[in-house]
Amino acid sequence: MGKSYQTFSVLFYIKKNWRGENPIGHIYLRITVNGQAAACSINRTVATDQWNVDKGLVKSRCKDADEINSYINTVGNF
Repeated sequence: MGKSYQTFSVLFYIKKNWRGENPIGHIYLRITVNGQAAACSINRTVATDQWNVDKGLVKSRCKDADEINSYINTVGNF
């Protein structure tokens, strides 16, 4: 009998709102288990140019970066 593998991943990303000069994005959490994904908003927003795609966090130059990144770390470590 073959081995059965299970996968689990957590990803934070933004959905962009392209209105205005400085677009704002809503931060979402995507949880994937064995290829099945579910996403939900974490009720935080950030300017799209302040989002670090590679890290899934707000860039430290943003005034609310510490609060938002702390919240992301709390939610991501459930």
